[in-house]
Amino acid sequence: MVGQVRKRRHPVSALTITHKGAAAEVFAPTLEVLKQEVADKAAALVISAAFEITDPESFAKANNLATVMHATEKDIEARRVYLKRPLTDTGRLIEAAVDGVASPLALARKSLVGKIAAWDKKQKEAALAAQREAERKAEEERVAKQKAADEAHAAQVKAEQERAAKEAAELEAILGKPVTPEPVKVAPAPVVEAVKPTPIAAPVAPSAVTTRLVPKLVVTDPRKVAALYQVGMEVLVRLDEAAIKRAIEAGSVVDGAHIEMVEQTAMRGVRS
Repeated sequence: MVGQVRKRRHPVSALTITHKGAAAEVFAPTLEVLKQEVADKAAALVISAAFEITDPESFAKANNLATVMHATEKDIEARRVYLKRPLTDTGRLIEAAVDGVASPLALARKSLVGKIAAWDKKQKEAALAAQREAERKAEEERVAKQKAADEAHAAQVKAEQERAAKEAAELEAILGKPVTPEPVKVAPAPVVEAVKPTPIAAPVAPSAVTTRLVPKLVVTDPRKVAALYQVGMEVLVRLDEAAIKRAIEAGSVVDGAHIEMVEQTAMRGVRS
């Protein structure tokens, strides 16, 4: 039931990480030994190397000194790796513990985000369909009213024409000569304006998930795209998809690749 979530002990709780100099305190003695054993020797070697080679003796001295310096560097690197290994191993344990908790949560959130986006999309599509249907009916009603107005106008014009013709015939009988009927004066048929239906909004609360269309590079033929980097039929380099995408968006035609607009869902303000 909602609101009655049972608390569990996660692997993360087994790791106690103390900051603010804890590591320095643990490794201080070892680091001090490293300084005593290596630092003075390294500093002396640095000072010893400050000379010019001017004769066979100085050349031989430089060769010997370079060999000693190289060996000292390897010794320092080996000590660095040795000292860092506990931290590296602890880091792996932390990553594994956190991933064991965070990964299921991320998968569940992404699944829920997908459901929210699908429902939101369905409601918006239903609202859009209802809006279009309302607009269709409004236009259908406008056409019917316009037809009725045109028919009424035509009937009025015909009635006026018949009246004018009748009056002309009566006047012709009295005068004994032809009489042209008066021009019919009838106002134009009214133009029926479309009634804009009230906008229909999706009947849902604001969603915590946003959906937008983003451009995505689609490579249909890698060999065509990487034609400049081929020897025979083998592609020797990895495709720089970012560069290809930028080129297409800038108007270039890249044979074997194109841009498609795809939906991307995200929490508001946070990429999903």
